Parts: sequence; structure tokens; C-alpha cells
Amino acid sequence: MKIKSTLLTIYLLPVAAYSVGPSGPPGDAANAMYSLSDICQRLDSGVSGEMRVFSDPSSAPGSKIACSLNELMDKAPAKVADGVNPNQVPAGKKYWGLTDSWGLQTGTMPNNGAKNYTPSAAQQAGGAGYYESIVIDGDANLKPENIRAGVSVFGVVGTYIPEAQTPTAGSTFRDTLKDGSSGPEMVMIPAGSFRMGDIQGGGDSDEQPVHSVSVGQFAMGKFEVTFAEYDKFADATGRSKPDDRIWGRGNRPVIKVSWNDATAYAAWLSDQTGKQYRLPTEAEWEYAARAGTETKYWWGNEIDKSKANYNVNLGKTSPVGSYAANQFGLYDTSGNVYEWTCSLYENKYNGKEKQCVTTGNSLSLRGGSWLGVAWHMRSADRSRSKPTYRSDDVGFRVSMLVTL
Repeated sequence: MKIKSTLLTIYLLPVAAYSVGPSGPPGDAANAMYSLSDICQRLDSGVSGEMRVFSDPSSAPGSKIACSLNELMDKAPAKVADGVNPNQVPAGKKYWGLTDSWGLQTGTMPNNGAKNYTPSAAQQAGGAGYYESIVIDGDANLKPENIRAGVSVFGVVGTYIPEAQTPTAGSTFRDTLKDGSSGPEMVMIPAGSFRMGDIQGGGDSDEQPVHSVSVGQFAMGKFEVTFAEYDKFADATGRSKPDDRIWGRGNRPVIKVSWNDATAYAAWLSDQTGKQYRLPTEAEWEYAARAGTETKYWWGNEIDKSKANYNVNLGKTSPVGSYAANQFGLYDTSGNVYEWTCSLYENKYNGKEKQCVTTGNSLSLRGGSWLGVAWHMRSADRSRSKPTYRSDDVGFRVSMLVTL
């Protein structure tokens, strides 16, 4: 197809049959290729990193009408909605793209004895974003400082490392795992204070005393951890996979996971990303679930089956995100599955709700489940269990410490 800009015209040649433009991800540069369509669409979204301004030639950085090598050099490929299909890439050929998850993929297209097509230098230049056959080695922008660190473009290895940007409150992000795929989607929760406990009155005794708690900025899982996310961890670590009760895996919340399982997953995420993942404290959980409200539920004081999966209305868990999000953009904080926290349970609040432990005999659970009655859907409701406990209505979501 042809993409036009104000200063140049770029022809994106088919990339399924041969390697063009930037080489593969670090460590596999000789055998992998990028999908230019994937990268260009991702650049269009404006969420894959800082856009650097180049002197000449220019492709109008920041616009949504062009995608040239000047932009590709400055961007690490990231997940997009549409990617190369494995059956468009010769069998066994590696490429960097999206199928079920973002990362290094392997083609499945039968070769049928045909010889691999090798494009000319001019075709490679055009496919990589150059206008026709502009000199490759002589391009003023083809310099290490203009190429993402670890990425090789026509033999020039990049050294550019963008400054880390701390996401703002309310924004979402996904950290990259060591294999190039994405971790759970996270939401930045703003710092603030709230009243914790039985604000409405008439609640359980363990929701007392009502007290003020201040919470620093942190990140919280947008969704409960899914089977797909947990299964990836289990495959990587040799851990056994929990049973799904034939309800389905994929995008449903993982169930039958103990506190020990949940904390192990968070530790694995920390190792994979270099960030500080853990379970939320009980105070962080209620602060995020209330999302600025003081009502029984985040949507009001009346239970509403259109807002949550509870009371065996569906007879099983629902895929994460099936109901509306609360004011912080978090899904399923009421119902679906109970969620482990990293705080010790006490039958009266005494400060432990603000602390995160690495061991204990009675750990707090919050949020209610598909099995529970409306009473347990309240933001103030508390539950507890042993760290080895597993059930088909218990899962978890992760949080992440943020250093400002």
C-alpha cells in the first residue's frame, strides 16, 4: 500500500516473505523480521514512546499520515491490534509481531519447495521506509544515537535509550516481559486519603473502627489476573496449572490459586520486568475499589446485577472486564472472584491493613465473588483464609510500587 506525507511517499512492500528494515529483536537479529504495518500502526497510536524530531529528511513526527525509517529507528516495536498472521510468513521463519501475544513469533506458511525471495537493495530501502532508493549508508539520520539501543538498522546498532517516563494517575501501561510479550495491564492509582471501614454503618464488626488512611501513588491491575497470564507463568516456572472447572481459561480470572501461588506470580513478574510487583495491601485494595466513593458499592448503595457477577447469577466466573469499571478504571472489584491481599487479617483494624507481609497464617481476601451474596460485594467487606487455601471463587490481582 502507499502512505503519503507532506515531504515523501513511502511504499510498504510485503514483508511476509523476506526480512526488511530493522533486524529482529536483540539476540535473534539474523533470523527475525519486523512487521512494518505493526510498527507504523503502533506509532500512529502515539503510545509507544517519545517521538524524536529529525532534521532531514523528515516524515512530520507526530502526524498520523506517515511512517518512515526516521520514526522506525526511534521506536521499539510494541503491541498493536492488527499483526502479521503466521500463515503469511514462511514456515520456520521468525518475525516480531502479534498473534495471541506480542513477541517473537514463528511462521507457518508452507514453502512448497519455492526459493526464498531476496529483495534488491532498493526494495529493502523502500520497504524499510526510505523513498525509493535513497542512499542507505549515507543517510544523515542513520546514526547509533538515533536508533533504539540494541536494534540494528542496516548494520548500524542503536545506542539511544529514552528517558523513563512515570505514567500519570489514571493512565494505563503494560510492562514488557523478558520474551518480549506484555505483562498485565496496569492502572496508575493517584495518591490520596480515604475513610476505611464500615462508613455506612450496619456492617460486620471486623470493618471497625472506621479510620482515615493515606495511600501513596501505586499501580493496580486493571483486571483480575487471567488464566492466560497465570498459565504463562506456570509454563515458565514448571508450576502446575490450576483447574478451570471446564468454564474456560484464556480471559477468565484464574481460580483455585492460593496466596502462595499469587505471591509467587508477583515475584516472577518482578523478576521479568525489573519492577516491584506484589499483591496490594488491604488498605490499597479498598482505596482502589472505592475509587473516591463512600457508598456501599462503588456505583451506589443499591446492589445491581448489571454491575457485578455475584450470587450465582451466572453460575460461574465471567471473562474479566465483562462489567463496567469503577471510577479509577478497575474492573470486577465487586464480584467475580475474591482477591488475595498481602496483609494479615485482624478482626479489628490495628494498622496491619496498611502493611504487606511475606508470610502469615491468616491473609485478607477482598471483593466478593460470583458465588457470594450482595453483602459480600460491599467495598468494606472483608474475608480471610490460610495461605494454602484454594477455591473456585478465589483469584487475585497485582499491584506495583511506583518510585516518584
